[in-house]
Amino acid sequence: MKNKTILILHIYLFIISLPTLKAQDSIFINNNIKMAVKLIEIHEDYIKYRRFGSLYDSIYTINKEAIRFLKSSNGIIDSVTNHSENSPVMITFIVVNKKPNHKISIINNNRLQYNDRNLNDRGIKELIELQENLKAKALLMSEYKKMIGFKRSKRILAPILLGTGFAVVISPFIALASNEGFVSRLSSDQKIGIIITAILGGAIIRISSFIISMVCSNKQKNQRRIIMDLYNDYN
Repeated sequence: MKNKTILILHIYLFIISLPTLKAQDSIFINNNIKMAVKLIEIHEDYIKYRRFGSLYDSIYTINKEAIRFLKSSNGIIDSVTNHSENSPVMITFIVVNKKPNHKISIINNNRLQYNDRNLNDRGIKELIELQENLKAKALLMSEYKKMIGFKRSKRILAPILLGTGFAVVISPFIALASNEGFVSRLSSDQKIGIIITAILGGAIIRISSFIISMVCSNKQKNQRRIIMDLYNDYN
């Protein structure tokens, strides 16, 4: 019973770590656990499948008694007649290609592709972690961290500067509208000068935000190319 619980927990942790993907099959087993897979063969006593989106080509089998129902990528649901709520989940697998031997290629918009699958940042990191050459792994991880750094700068610094630019423009208008304190003692020309300065300052800050975003995007794309070239040199 303890082993069964541990196995189900492992399956559950794997499932929640998968990104939401389209055109995938699903296996629903005991305790309403859903497995994102690519169905290969359905036999009388077991089902063969691959983990959907996995970089490995491992083929898994699972006993049908532990399966409540199947859902194919086209939405068709197939209930399993010999399902039993008390049946333990038994999964075995065969590694077809234990070590990937494909090269990374680059596609439109500087996106990376590996083994006919588009690589997001998580996929790139997974490939790096599969490296057996420690030197290559260290170099690739260093370049990967640089890429993530540029991505974070784009997502953090650029929006902050953009918001600051709007604040610089809006704040003087709010202060002038209140007409309190030193504002009430300003002449019309001084008020106009403050407004013009705020508009120009806000525009400069917003332009800076755009420039930083573009620079970080270009550096991030360049890092992808560096990672691709470095990976292909070692594989």
